[in-house]
Amino acid sequence: MALVTTKNKKTDIPHEDGQWMDLRPLSGIELNAAETVASRTRLEALQAYPEKMIEMMRDEIGKMRTAKASADEALGDKYDIATVLENGILGWSYEGSVNVGLLDDKTLGWAFETVMAMSVRSKEAGESSASA
Repeated sequence: MALVTTKNKKTDIPHEDGQWMDLRPLSGIELNAAETVASRTRLEALQAYPEKMIEMMRDEIGKMRTAKASADEALGDKYDIATVLENGILGWSYEGSVNVGLLDDKTLGWAFETVMAMSVRSKEAGESSASA
């Protein structure tokens, strides 16, 4: 049994010299929570615009049939970014405590991709890198 809290990794932010984040993979429960938040957000959007519901469903079916979306786009659609980062960022070199709402878009995207790469099951291995 592996605990995700034992897999912390201090990672340099590639586009910001001297800055780093202490990151960890998400647990299965945290991944489920991030997925649930993203699903609820999509559902709320559909309910707010019922006339677009059929169009969005057709688009979703088209995406499923082609299945050519990039891995980053798929993850961004499947998991709530704030939930992922609130659980995956343990600390950073910036002044003050961790507040993911203050990150610029480039750093937000980098941090999300990095935490998800540590957390999500690889297609080849069929198991979570967080549990390896």
